[in-house]
Amino acid sequence: MRTMTVFAVPALLTMAALTAQGQMVEVAALNTFHAPASNLSLVPGGLPGFPEARYTNFNNKLYRTPTTNQWVVVATTNTGVGAQDQVFILGTGRTTQVLAQEGVTSIGVNPTTLAPEYLNFSGLAVPRINDAGQWTIGFGIAGGSNFDQRLATWTGSEFGVLYPGDPAPGGRTYMGTFNSANIFNNAQTGFMAGFVPSAATHESAVASNAVLVDMFVTAPTGQSTPTNEPWTDLDTNGLFFDATGTRYIAQGKVGLDTLVDQVAVVDGVVRIQEGTILAGSGYTSPVSQLESVGNGGVWMESDGTWFAMGRNADATRWVVRNGVVIAQSATPITPGSTELWETFRSVRASNNGHYVLNGNTSATTLTDDVLVVDGTTLVARESDPVDLDADGTADNSLYVHLVQEHMVLLDDGYAYFAARLKSDPNATGGANGNNNASLLRIRAFNPVQCGTSDYNGDGDFGTDQDIEAFFACLGGNCCPTCFVGGSDFNGDGDFGTDQDIESFFRVLGGGSC
Repeated sequence: MRTMTVFAVPALLTMAALTAQGQMVEVAALNTFHAPASNLSLVPGGLPGFPEARYTNFNNKLYRTPTTNQWVVVATTNTGVGAQDQVFILGTGRTTQVLAQEGVTSIGVNPTTLAPEYLNFSGLAVPRINDAGQWTIGFGIAGGSNFDQRLATWTGSEFGVLYPGDPAPGGRTYMGTFNSANIFNNAQTGFMAGFVPSAATHESAVASNAVLVDMFVTAPTGQSTPTNEPWTDLDTNGLFFDATGTRYIAQGKVGLDTLVDQVAVVDGVVRIQEGTILAGSGYTSPVSQLESVGNGGVWMESDGTWFAMGRNADATRWVVRNGVVIAQSATPITPGSTELWETFRSVRASNNGHYVLNGNTSATTLTDDVLVVDGTTLVARESDPVDLDADGTADNSLYVHLVQEHMVLLDDGYAYFAARLKSDPNATGGANGNNNASLLRIRAFNPVQCGTSDYNGDGDFGTDQDIEAFFACLGGNCCPTCFVGGSDFNGDGDFGTDQDIESFFRVLGGGSC
């Protein structure tokens, strides 16, 4: 065991809180065009016929498992075969695993034509996944029509498939148009699909083999009109459930009055409605619109936390979490900041009460794309350096360019987000002329309460090397094996403060945090 030199405790340092706990943005999964010489873009194990296949784009919906700290996305590869170039991958930290490949992974034989059928990701659908690794997706057979829509569910050993014409709840059949597929931890599913017969051609909603929304029949309560009007439209891909399948949020329209028809409905109750003052907000201007589903509209996490984004008639933009406004345009991005929110792009939450918000601010165009955690801490922004190899250094000339609208926040404290990269902080174009996205991550919050005296994680406690590593991290250079909380040693959410230094030396001396 190494010996430890006794240091005099230095005078407490007054330090600004370090962004992202003294850690840099890291590459979680690489678009090969951003760093062609790096092997980080290689698809593990290759693909059939392409043993050296590489990832080329991660700009797609990004989801997470409910509680196992894993993420999923459909990524594009360089196979050059358009019908086979997208893969569904499961990520654990910075490691990826291909679960399925379009045009290659068969969902089985069509019971009518007896022809084999294959997954197709060209419609940009991304499967949702549960903690058991089961997943579901609504998609169209490549080159097919609405009658070639499928809902495919991977059970862990085989695919279960719904086809147009299959029995639907209520003695009807499915018309197709399967979308917004969700899977619960009990392996049941919730999704949108058309019914035959039906009072409308729009999709209705199904949860656990029962009708959740019957178009032109089901009327959510809590509407601003004297009479609760029935649903007249559900926005495509605008239905999301929690992991139990008992809670949901949906975006769409009710009734026929176009001045008040757009709604966000949670568990059958209208929580936001066009033409109505946002409840509890203190606003005097009514809601003019919800953002589209593709631009952040509504969302529900696995624990039932829900979000909605929209704007008022006076042009104020807002973000709502569980019915409470957590951010609005023309207000500081963090307490006391002179930098103001302008627009919002995406918001996601972990199961332990944290959330991360992405949007654009009043900063210069080279730095105005930001990620903020819990409304208090800026963790990443456009033009930040990017650590390609997770070695604690930004020595590969890569910088955050434009953040896309796809991200997740895991319970281990990491936020994963898709972003274009550039090779110079002052550049306005993508690295190597490429505008596709890599998948990045940043430590957004500290999931543990306090560090130990083995700060550098080498197995020896309270050594000179632990002290050196701690002060290096205070300066923004945290080693890969260092304490997971970085410079937030005491786990209070503030990074690199006098209190963190005090806690470190108390623990070093054998005391408590």
